[in-house]
Amino acid sequence: MFVKSLIGVAAFLCVMTALKNLQISNALPLLALTPGFVAVFAFIFLGESLKLYEVLGLISLIAGTYILESKNLKEILFPLNVFLKSRYHQYILAALLLFTASSVMDKLLVAKMNLTPISFTAFQHVFFALLLLIIYFAFKGKLENHSPRVNKTEVLWIVLISVLTIGYRYTQIVSVSLASVALTLAVKRTSVLWATIIGGKIFKDTNLLKKTIAVLFILLGAILILRD
Repeated sequence: MFVKSLIGVAAFLCVMTALKNLQISNALPLLALTPGFVAVFAFIFLGESLKLYEVLGLISLIAGTYILESKNLKEILFPLNVFLKSRYHQYILAALLLFTASSVMDKLLVAKMNLTPISFTAFQHVFFALLLLIIYFAFKGKLENHSPRVNKTEVLWIVLISVLTIGYRYTQIVSVSLASVALTLAVKRTSVLWATIIGGKIFKDTNLLKKTIAVLFILLGAILILRD
């Protein structure tokens, strides 16, 4: 559980860093690429075969990612250059790898080691709190000049976000204990579509229609890969 929490904290920090510096409609859809990473890693390292619909799913993921990151059809290599040169896109790639490992460990803990969803959620958040406090105090000196004082309104928002976060993590663990990791991830990834549309509207992201189409391609690819 502690190792899984370490992975989760690292993934969380990568995602938050990317969200802070990228448009939400650019960063969040890329997190839906996790199933593609799982399929490719299983093919390379475990020798698992790729079925036709899984190959189609990977093609759909690649197409969606290309549409999401491309400027225009003439600049074919632009999306690749984005991932190679953009530090914040590299944080997303790191988060994808960490989320892949974390998802497998979720199933191991609740299905193989018989840890109940409530115990899992409770211990995980205790470890999260301890690890993040250690990180905070370790870097406090560097953050003080950039950290404004938190007012009452911001505290209320943090409380609301905390409740929602614990709620979604608990329901996700319950889902993993009842069904496959693949099915749980497939359903969870649909949230990316709504986050892209609603978040993009709220934060006035650019090219929202193009990004929505890209998300649909990515979700289609994820569902095809996870259909078993």
